[in-house]
Amino acid sequence: MLGVPENTYAGMNLPRTQEIGAAIEFLGCDGLIAPGARWACDNLILFPDRMGADATLEIVTSESIDWLMWANAHGLA
Repeated sequence: MLGVPENTYAGMNLPRTQEIGAAIEFLGCDGLIAPGARWACDNLILFPDRMGADATLEIVTSESIDWLMWANAHGLA
């Protein structure tokens, strides 16, 4: 995917992912949704400088997370 091999997801691939983000910002996007490298989720990346000073974000839904229980369920605690 865009020069970021899936077998390198567990490590740090900052130079390539930063290049991708810079290119997307250069193209005029306010942000992007990218697949999570370590978890089965998507990540929202925003470029505040592109959004303008008067930009606002609206929380549509939210939920509380018990982080200790989550960490235990994922073998991290």
